[in-house]
This record gives sequence, structure tokens and C-alpha cells, in this order.
Amino acid sequence: MYSDGRLSHVTLFLMMCHPIAIVLISMRCRRFLTSVHRYKFNIDSTDQMLAITRFHNFMSLYQGRYAAALAKTLNTSVFSAKALDIALSTGEISLDKLHLLLGCSRGQAIGAAFDLYEQGLAEDIESTKNQGGEYFLVPIDERCKAARLYRAKLEQCSRDIGLYDVLEKTLPSLQAIFMEALSAMEAKHIGH
Repeated sequence: MYSDGRLSHVTLFLMMCHPIAIVLISMRCRRFLTSVHRYKFNIDSTDQMLAITRFHNFMSLYQGRYAAALAKTLNTSVFSAKALDIALSTGEISLDKLHLLLGCSRGQAIGAAFDLYEQGLAEDIESTKNQGGEYFLVPIDERCKAARLYRAKLEQCSRDIGLYDVLEKTLPSLQAIFMEALSAMEAKHIGH
């Protein structure tokens, strides 16, 4: 966090991609183990091509586990926990954007928002309507202690092991890799 209260790019990235801290640490350790493994078992470098796929799979699995743990802690559905996590990361989010991020219908996003309101974890949706007629999911941060504790622990561990420097250097490359792969997939679909 900067002295004026703005969040750094690294902090924002950690908030959105929780598992990256664990993966980057394991990737550092894995370099040594992979080189030993390659030498011992005579494996070629094509094994390395799967590293980013393993990283992506780990992120997906971890996000699911995190959402399930958060849902259990807050006594809500996993789907609602995912919605809450997104809203906590952004401060508030329109239901139109929320349904796109969750990959669900607008009705499901509204249902998650109402569930969170009923649990006392988000503001009443009717009160969040803006002048353009758009509704927002606005979490009640003081009611979301489990998520705050998790984020605080994540930040502390990241600082303690010096992960910010690694992320600052690695983040642009990771973003480029994921965006290039996504663009290639989209181009293949369009050209299909």
C-alpha cells in the first residue's frame, strides 16, 4: 500500500489471485527439483511447457477451495462467497459486471447478492441503485471478518518472504502469457 492509501499493483494482484503467492514460491523450489529430475530421468524440456498449465490449474482449484472455506465460515453458499470475494476486492461491483465475472446469468448474480444481504454481509440492493438504474453488490466489510483475516494473513506472509519483489518482476510476464493464450483461443473460435 502506498503512503497515500492507494493499493500497489502487487497488492491488487494478490487480492485477485490469492494462490499466486504459494505458486511462485513453489516455482522457485521447483526449478531446482526439475533440473535434478530432468538430469536423473533424462526428461526433455517439453515438460517445462506444462508448468504454466499446472499453475493455472492450481489457481482454479485453489479459488474453489477458498470459496468453499469462505462460504462455510460465513454460512452462505459457495456461489455467494465467490460474489462476496469479488465485491470485497473491488469495494463494490455492479450486478452486470458481477454476472460476467462469475460466468453466470444476471438472475444468479442477483440471487447471490440477495443471499448476501439476507446473511447481513452486503447492503440492500435496492439502496445501491445508481442514477443509470444499475444495481451494485456492496459488502459490509465489518461483517466479513473471515475474508479480512485471510487477506491480512496473505499480505503478512507475502511481505515476510519477500514475495512482492518477485511478483513485481513476474506479473507483467504472467499477464502477457495468459492474455496471449486467451487471444489465441478466441481467435481459433472465431476462425472456426
